[in-house]
Amino acid sequence: MKMIEHKILLTVVTRDRLNCLNKFLDLVSNQTLKPTNILVIDNDSKPDTKSLVQKYISKDPSILYLNTKRNGGGAGGQSIALTYAASNGYDLVYTLDDDCEPDLNALEQVYKKWFSEKDRENTVLSSTALSLTSDEFSFALWKLKRNIFSNGNSSYSRLNQIPKNEIINDVYYGWSHFFLGVLIPVNLIKKYGSVNPKYFIRGDELEYFVRLLESGVRLGAVTTSIVRHPQELKGQINDLKLYYTLRNNTEIRVKYYPSWKYNKLFFKIWLLGFKIIRKTKSITYQAVFDAINGDFSKQPGDFPKEM
Repeated sequence: MKMIEHKILLTVVTRDRLNCLNKFLDLVSNQTLKPTNILVIDNDSKPDTKSLVQKYISKDPSILYLNTKRNGGGAGGQSIALTYAASNGYDLVYTLDDDCEPDLNALEQVYKKWFSEKDRENTVLSSTALSLTSDEFSFALWKLKRNIFSNGNSSYSRLNQIPKNEIINDVYYGWSHFFLGVLIPVNLIKKYGSVNPKYFIRGDELEYFVRLLESGVRLGAVTTSIVRHPQELKGQINDLKLYYTLRNNTEIRVKYYPSWKYNKLFFKIWLLGFKIIRKTKSITYQAVFDAINGDFSKQPGDFPKEM
């Protein structure tokens, strides 16, 4: 494995997903570019999660374990991960979900491209997230014309759809896959803050992306750095996820693009809930009202089915 001049913290947030975590740790422990440390953020899992991590620590003491003692969701875990990197002398943080399956050279490829950037301290690059079973993107790569909620924006679902002139030195600029293998300079975390833990799940990655985008940070996805990640099946969304999706995405729109709530786009999110799952009419309305009113008090236990 190659050593580098920057201190990199590779992070993952997990909760009671042993099979995913075991495969993930095997892949990140054998990266062609070794991070300084691998930090496992445990969102208050059962004891067998800690036992699994300790087995890896016994082989590689550079792996760190932190139990949050509560389930703060993906957003809470990511907030702790980025704050930890900023508070403990790291230069870069490379953060992934526990169901990510990075190629063994994923970190090396994204780091090499970031290091070659002229303004790298103001640049965030991600790996390219593909589905587990095909060359389709796990989540689309968007081509932005104005802001991320503009009607004129278009997206690509596969690498071969992107015109060659839009990929520069193996980097597609303008969009990144957060948090599916994102390399973030710690100075940007110190400048713009960490992930908003109030989001719990759904939209925390979008909010952080928009925060950096609107602050003038250069963003891109490295096409030679591949991370595999499951695609969410359309229609497979429960009440909990629906609420957080609508509430958080509405809040992002109103916060960063205030004029949005005064035009027709404001009402599209109301219709989205009915299209996804009709029986949750009350959840749809509640999510939008809570976002507008800044009410982030609801907890996972307030819903019939938790994560």
